Amino acid sequence: SYIVSEYNQNYKSIDGVLFSKDGLILIHYPSGKTGDTYVIPEDVTTILDGAFYQSQLTSVTIPESVTIIRKDAFTDTPLVSITILGDETRFILWWTWYGFPEELKPTEE
Repeated sequence: SYIVSEYNQNYKSIDGVLFSKDGLILIHYPSGKTGDTYVIPEDVTTILDGAFYQSQLTSVTIPESVTIIRKDAFTDTPLVSITILGDETRFILWWTWYGFPEELKPTEE
């Protein structure tokens, strides 16, 4: 888990997860963090490359506020469930889901 000083001007930690100081960017969910589910905070708009790389999560909920998921954000995770609140077609870019289990990828209709 991340511990960030309140005086750090660039980053903050929420429950051990690393975010930009304003809380809009989820930078990294620690691979050793316990727990198998995570609900991304509602202020987050961007999930960075590799943010969940090798996490132990099996379930993630993505709020409607998230509009950008960078490449490999969920690579090498044991995820079996992902809940996307709002219009899931905003994430149809192929690289968003690279390395993600096929059955969990959103599909175009």
